[in-house]
Amino acid sequence: MDGALREPIVLGFGNNVDYEVEWDSAVIERLIAAYQIDVAEPVPDAPIRDERDLVRSLLSFLRSGTGGERYVESPRTITDFADRFRYRTTLGGTAVRAAIAMHAIGRRCALHLVTINDAVRRGIPTDCRRLCSNDDDTVYPHLVMQFDRGRTVTVGAERITAPAANRIIYVNDPDNAAMRIHPGFAALARDARVVLVSGFNAVRDRALLEARIACLVDLLRRLPPGCIVMYEDGGFHDPALAAVVNAALADHVAIHSLNEDEWARYLGHRIDLSRPDGAWHALQRLARSLAAPTLVVHTARWAALYGTHSARHRAAIRSGVVMATTRLRNGDALSASSYRRTAALEPNAPDAQFAARLNALGGGQVHCVPSFAVPEHNVTTIGLGDAFVGGFIPALIEG
Repeated sequence: MDGALREPIVLGFGNNVDYEVEWDSAVIERLIAAYQIDVAEPVPDAPIRDERDLVRSLLSFLRSGTGGERYVESPRTITDFADRFRYRTTLGGTAVRAAIAMHAIGRRCALHLVTINDAVRRGIPTDCRRLCSNDDDTVYPHLVMQFDRGRTVTVGAERITAPAANRIIYVNDPDNAAMRIHPGFAALARDARVVLVSGFNAVRDRALLEARIACLVDLLRRLPPGCIVMYEDGGFHDPALAAVVNAALADHVAIHSLNEDEWARYLGHRIDLSRPDGAWHALQRLARSLAAPTLVVHTARWAALYGTHSARHRAAIRSGVVMATTRLRNGDALSASSYRRTAALEPNAPDAQFAARLNALGGGQVHCVPSFAVPEHNVTTIGLGDAFVGGFIPALIEG
């Protein structure tokens, strides 16, 4: 491997093409009528078998205001459903979206990819070095549905209203499900100071996942001394497989990062993001479940570091919140100037009070940063966690 390919920041491992669908309640209501969907029908967590299941799943997420990721049994269901709406084609995957966010503020990185096609070639920043474990061009789009707070859909005599803004992802992606690792990754990361591990939530076969993680662990052992390994959790299609990854990476990950939906999955219930006492106890429970020295929880209202090394990453978590909020406000139009304008905003007062209380409860083990008071009403909820990672990681090195 050419030494010129090395970078201090290496982001992996999966990537994809996203279809970002523009929500249209009228289209969804027509599908509800066509499929004779009853609002009282239970919505299983099992894979989405067809378009009817997909609509029922959407209604369930809309009612709760939560986000997540679901597996769809046929790629055709995804493309057929997307064709009923207006949508944009963008790039997805934590590593790629984080790289795009970093590029906006003048930071570059190297990328490990599993999918390559013309959209990926066009969309990745030109200063990003990349390896792809797939030689063939393939496209397996992920369907991303975003809804705003207050979005409504009528089902029979009932009106479902979203209590919060969020996004849902529907996938059938053989490249990410295979998650092949390029043999050149070790050379790419030879000079790395930070390595991001993400995307393994897409692997559905336990034996294959164990094999891929064993290969990953071998590569992590070869990283240079002092290199920080950050693991970004994900919406596992099979939640039981999250434990497989956590156990294998326990001795190699310095920072384990996750959002509120993934946090709730570990605890078995939702967390009230406005109650610091409850969040403090939930953080302690999470720490007993996960072995990383430092935990990062990034939510819609605040982000928090938990662990003995939380103080050393304070600049990083603030940068992550600034970047995520910049994407919330500006969508794909991220730039150094929009990042600076966001950084100058005042914190949201209730969330600032929450953060002060949580920090006091943590007694030095917690550092919580509140959200900003955002003037915009038309915002994006897609890729905020990825943007958070893109703000957080460069500040680890700068710090």
